Amino acid sequence: MPHDVVVDVIVPSVPVVDVAAVGVQGPPGTPGPAGPAGPEGPEGDPGPQGPAGSTGAQGVPGPQGPQGPAGTAGIHAATHAAGGADAITGSLALTGGTLSVGATPAQSGAIRLGNNQAIVARNAANTADLNVIGTNAAGNVVINNVLVATSDVVVLGNFQPPWINLVERASFGAPPSNQAYIWLQDNGSGKTQLMIQFNTGAAIAIATQA
Repeated sequence: MPHDVVVDVIVPSVPVVDVAAVGVQGPPGTPGPAGPAGPEGPEGDPGPQGPAGSTGAQGVPGPQGPQGPAGTAGIHAATHAAGGADAITGSLALTGGTLSVGATPAQSGAIRLGNNQAIVARNAANTADLNVIGTNAAGNVVINNVLVATSDVVVLGNFQPPWINLVERASFGAPPSNQAYIWLQDNGSGKTQLMIQFNTGAAIAIATQA
C-alpha cells in the first residue's frame, strides 16, 4: 500500500485588508463665513460733466427799507467876479450854521448883519426896495424906515407916510409888568374903540368912534 505523502505548502502571509463598503455621498456642508474685504481698488477716471441745471425763478423783491436820516447840508462855495451873485436853485439849508453879511456882522444869531444894514424886500409895483427890518446909523432897530426902537423906548418918528395905521382885533389881555397894549376893537355895536390895557385892571376905552 502506498504511503501518504505529506507536502507542506508554505504560503507567504498576506496582510488582511478590511474593505469598507462605500456609502452614499452626504449633502454639502453649510458655507463658511465671508472672508475679510479685500483692499480698495484704484480710483477710476472722472466721468463726463453733466448738463447745466435750469435757471431758477427770480425771487420776489423784498419790502422797501425805511428812509434814512437826512444828510447834513453841505457848504455852498463858489468863486465869482466882484459884484457877482451865486444863483441857487431850490432850497438853501444852513443846518447848525449862520448867515453873516458885511465886514463886521453881529456876533450872535442865525442871520448876522452889520450896523446900518437891513433885510430888504421889493415892493409890489417892483419900483422900489423896502427895508423890512434892520438898524440905522445910531444903532436903533428900524422897521420899514418907520419904527425905530432902542432898548427901553419906541420912538415913532420918520414916518413915511406920517401916521400909524391900526386894524381892529381882539383884546391882547394883560401885558407884562410895566407895559401896556394899545389896539383897536369893535365895541359890540359896530363902532371902533381905541383901547389901552395896563398890567393890572380892566381894558380902558380911550376913544370911541362917533
